[in-house]
Amino acid sequence: MTRHFYLLSLYVLFPFLLASQTLPYASAYDNWRAGAGTQSVSTELNFLLGSNTVQNSFISNYYFGGFIEEDKIETAAGKLLINNTAGLDLNFSTGYFNKKDTAADKGFHYGISVNYLQHYSVAFPDDFFRLIFQGNSRFKGESANLSETEYDDYAYSSVKFHGVKQFSGANSNWLAGGALAFVSGHLYKDLNISQGNLYTSSNADSLQLSLQMNFEQTGQPGNLDLRGAGVAADLFVSWEKGNSIVSFYGLDLGFIRWNDQSELLSIDTSISFTGVDVRSLISGEASADLETSLDSLEARLGGVAKGEAVSKMLPFRLKLNFKRKIEIWKSEVDIGAFYQRTDGYFPLMYVNFEKHLMNWLKIQTGYSYGAYGMGGVALGLSTNLNERFFFSASTWHLDGLLLPQNFRGQSLTIRSSYRF
Repeated sequence: MTRHFYLLSLYVLFPFLLASQTLPYASAYDNWRAGAGTQSVSTELNFLLGSNTVQNSFISNYYFGGFIEEDKIETAAGKLLINNTAGLDLNFSTGYFNKKDTAADKGFHYGISVNYLQHYSVAFPDDFFRLIFQGNSRFKGESANLSETEYDDYAYSSVKFHGVKQFSGANSNWLAGGALAFVSGHLYKDLNISQGNLYTSSNADSLQLSLQMNFEQTGQPGNLDLRGAGVAADLFVSWEKGNSIVSFYGLDLGFIRWNDQSELLSIDTSISFTGVDVRSLISGEASADLETSLDSLEARLGGVAKGEAVSKMLPFRLKLNFKRKIEIWKSEVDIGAFYQRTDGYFPLMYVNFEKHLMNWLKIQTGYSYGAYGMGGVALGLSTNLNERFFFSASTWHLDGLLLPQNFRGQSLTIRSSYRF
């Protein structure tokens, strides 16, 4: 029984509190237009976190302090909404790209990249947060709402084979192509509580749990063993005329077939407990007697079915971007939108301004709104040496770094490439 409450805490609410939010990424395809040379190697790291309610200072206190005072918990709980969302994406990519024309086909470019993605997202009601951090005593004579709690957790890697074709016109040119990806699945968890209520008696000596829940998982946290395999595709098209470029990206359009070691758990039940503090259930710190009684009730909550392979769609990403060069200011403006198919993700809108301070140095600033959290202010620097070596570092949550008690995101994007 205790294991099921772990799913409602350690595996549901907390993993997303580890990292930061970033500008949408699709830079592998930007290699086809930029810089001198016909070949390039590139590396990119994106670290993304957002929440519409949980502040950075609360996250830091929990993970680095190990203990949070009741007044800080109450302050954080007071900022919660009826529906709360949060999510994390960690992405790493490295690849080789070749723009050299061949005798057989001018304007065809190709490349190969190795990619790793780890994703968490969660949607939860405010009562769920209060149960985890404050226990059930505050709900004496009341029901705590657990309904519409959702959680996704993916980890997968891929090898992508890229191909892009250039089409030139009298006043404009097009790039169109994409990639075929072979995907290795490492970790998958999915939790959905469609209906859930936890009633605490007026003298807090008994609990009544009503729960409709589905949970699926394969693999273990941090385990890079192969747990599934699949295929995916990227789509890319870009139109350039004069100083303007319009680009569309579709990334990781595919699926993973998770192996037959997947665990499927379905619960639809109502059950009573006596002499229980819900924090003991959630933390797993119950006494031996209580542990025995809970184990005896596990069968009533539902069984785990093993040996069933499942197919799941990848959390694909869509991006639309407009770029305009302003030569008189030696600057560029990007305006775009980004969407990711994950729980609690709101379409991200952004505007980005880059200014050349020197021929080899640019500064970036901008603003974004959406994703797992709300708005964020950007700041970044990039360097370009001899049009061959490129490096950039940026954050889209400068406000979260400077005022962590008031804002709900942090971010880091690092990119580098060498063209030859």
